[in-house]
Amino acid sequence: MFKDAIGREWQLSTIQCDFNLPIRFDLSFTNEKNEQERPVVIHRAIA
Repeated sequence: MFKDAIGREWQLSTIQCDFNLPIRFDLSFTNEKNEQERPVVIHRAIA
């Protein structure tokens, strides 16, 4: 929640990049060079 200049509260949308969850769950994928890579999880919350 954020307050504007006249004190009203607003809920904002967020987008977050999560680098820890893929490590925690040992997630990976194989890229076009047939190498293992760790993904990035994107969380979104739309208000």
